Amino acid sequence: MLQKLLNSNKKKCKSNIKKEEIKMKKRMLGFVLVSSLMLGFGIGAKAEEAEVNKTDESVTAVANEDINKEEGETSEPVKQVDPPKQVDQDVAAQKIEVKQKVESLNDTNAKDKVPGLLSRLEKAVTMEEVQAISNEASQLWADYALAIEVNSYKNTISDLQKLNKITKEKADELIAKLDNAKTSQEAKDIFSEVAGLIDGNALVEKRDKLTSKVNELVKQGKLTKEQGDKFLGQIEVSRYVAELEIIEAEVDKQVKLNETSGEANFKEKYAAIESSIKQYVEQNKLTKEQGDNFLAKLKKCQTIDELNALSNEIEKQVKDNEASKTTTTKPKSILPQTGEKQTIMSVVIGLVFLLGVGVVFFKKRQRKS
Repeated sequence: MLQKLLNSNKKKCKSNIKKEEIKMKKRMLGFVLVSSLMLGFGIGAKAEEAEVNKTDESVTAVANEDINKEEGETSEPVKQVDPPKQVDQDVAAQKIEVKQKVESLNDTNAKDKVPGLLSRLEKAVTMEEVQAISNEASQLWADYALAIEVNSYKNTISDLQKLNKITKEKADELIAKLDNAKTSQEAKDIFSEVAGLIDGNALVEKRDKLTSKVNELVKQGKLTKEQGDKFLGQIEVSRYVAELEIIEAEVDKQVKLNETSGEANFKEKYAAIESSIKQYVEQNKLTKEQGDNFLAKLKKCQTIDELNALSNEIEKQVKDNEASKTTTTKPKSILPQTGEKQTIMSVVIGLVFLLGVGVVFFKKRQRKS
């Protein structure tokens, strides 16, 4: 009986414990729910307050921007500025050197890349960063130098093709290869296929000889000074022997043209001077000796310039002769006419007779005395 009573109490205790546990769990669950609700309300209130503040700040920013625009000021967004990094002295010195190299690119076809390189260089803080920028600048310079070299080779090849030293097909082939050249040595190797067509020593020798030839032709009057100057200018800028050969052919052609056109002028001038000499002799403006002397000189004339010089000499002699005639005071001797010769002889005989009578009379008087 006692045992049953104890078992009954145990069951009641367990039942009471379970009931208490259930009540405690309910209370804890209620507490958790209440806390969650309160936390949710708090977060919502904070979010609403932040949204309100954000809206107020946006309105204020827009208002300030409008005010700045009205006052002519430009508003810029505020950027987050990182604290400046410390730069080593060696890096700073290297940056100055690289900056000069980058700025020198302003004289090349890569000048549009200069601002970007300078901006990166300004932010660089390590030697590796600075060296990388330096390498880029060096490569840009190398590309620029290669472009100049390739362009020079292409121009030379085009000139050789125009001078018929190479075919057009060969010229086009070499130019296409040069366009794909990546290094200076590669460009030189391509150009070496036609480099032998350009002989520097032969060019200098040919240029000197042709220059001397043109100067001598001008001196001889076979080329005018203007024509000579034109040819000398072409010779000075020529770069190939073939060019000089073309210029020399033009010089010879011009000389022949000048001779053809000048031959008629020479003959006309020669005949005019010969006629004037004879007329001056007939008009007593030149003596016969002077006329013969000028005719002898005329036969030796070979150029228009020599004829012009002789013509000037003749005119000067005529003027000198006229001047000497006007300054003399000695009257011209007048030869006696045919009817006057007998009268003169009679006068002479009479004078001789009277002189003889006078001598005889003078001697008789001396004897008487």
